Amino acid sequence: MLLDLPGTSVFADLILRSVSQFASARKEGLMRNRFSLPRIALVTMALAGLGLTAAVTAQPALASGTTIVSDASGKCLDVPSGSGNNKVQIQIWTCNANPWQYWDFLDAGNGFSLIENTYTGKCLSILGNNTADGAAVIQYTCNFSGGDPFENWLAVDCSGSYCRYENEGDNDAGDVRYMRPHDCGTSDGTLIVMGDTCSNAADYWS
Repeated sequence: MLLDLPGTSVFADLILRSVSQFASARKEGLMRNRFSLPRIALVTMALAGLGLTAAVTAQPALASGTTIVSDASGKCLDVPSGSGNNKVQIQIWTCNANPWQYWDFLDAGNGFSLIENTYTGKCLSILGNNTADGAAVIQYTCNFSGGDPFENWLAVDCSGSYCRYENEGDNDAGDVRYMRPHDCGTSDGTLIVMGDTCSNAADYWS
């Protein structure tokens, strides 16, 4: 039985926020928010004990993390359509607060970071471990041990809040390339690749 009683929406909102916080803290050893699942269970049990069923409307995930913005265009690093599939090539897109434009930097040791999309839970990598110029920058299942060098990124040549990003796997092959939009482009939908520096600073990110 659905009861529309005062406070029901407050309980529903608490459950939604609790689930969202727990999901963001799900990774063992990399948990930043020590929110526990028992709190969710206790709230749910309290509702059940009162004989209440909260009408919960589906809501988009709350954005967390930070945007990564190209200096030349002011556009955000973006997962096309928020796809959760492996090997989806990353692009730039007008910053619009979609949750798949938000990223977390996770310590991988020796100055390197995993760059994880907070919406898809996938990490930036290089397609096929390709070390050639123009190699596609994609999202892939995160190796949280830091043992996949093609998921490890290093901020270099920083100027103010803007930095270039090198890839450890690329560097190990004796090459120095940077994450940048294809042809140093600035248009929505420009795909991200590894390449040389850009004269328009499109390879600098903040």
